[in-house]
Amino acid sequence: MADTQPGTGMGPETPATTTRRTRRLALVGALALVLVAGAVLIGVKTTGARSGATYNNDICQKGGLCQVGEVGPGNGIVFYVASSDFACGTATCRYLEAAPAGWNNSTADPKINWDTAMSNASSYPDGSQSGWHLPTKDELLYLYVANGNPGNVKDNAGLTKSNYWSSSLNGTTAWRRNFADGVEGNDLKTGTRYVRPVRTF
Repeated sequence: MADTQPGTGMGPETPATTTRRTRRLALVGALALVLVAGAVLIGVKTTGARSGATYNNDICQKGGLCQVGEVGPGNGIVFYVASSDFACGTATCRYLEAAPAGWNNSTADPKINWDTAMSNASSYPDGSQSGWHLPTKDELLYLYVANGNPGNVKDNAGLTKSNYWSSSLNGTTAWRRNFADGVEGNDLKTGTRYVRPVRTF
């Protein structure tokens, strides 16, 4: 096997001046491409909610592309990214974000009855965005799933390993999900469960 020149990986030098010049130009061109690519990629993630899209960590909060775990426009934590736009009222949305830990000016989520939960979630004043509500049972499922991924929602949302109310009704009861084991069920609305507001955007 022929020896390669130190640091080039291009094989042995040949006496031909033209060949050496061609190899030098190729090496310079390759290095230039690496430098340009490096400059473009610094601080930028190359995969995102939309195929081929790029985004920075702060773009999501400003209303741009988001990924799970980032801070959303409502200062909450993004926990769901749809593959395509979905209807949300009279608009279309792509994301769901949950209110951050301490959203109720407390170190722990409140444990309250369903009617109070509905009222408190919809009146949550984050100071920048509207549309907060008690999650549907499907939205609560998405939040539970995202919460199981360390480094994403789990490290930032401070969710309690217990039952959380959803806004979905089942007759005189309401659906809830246990964030300790994922079990879904329905309880009397007069019972007390934990609450975490969410919003679509």
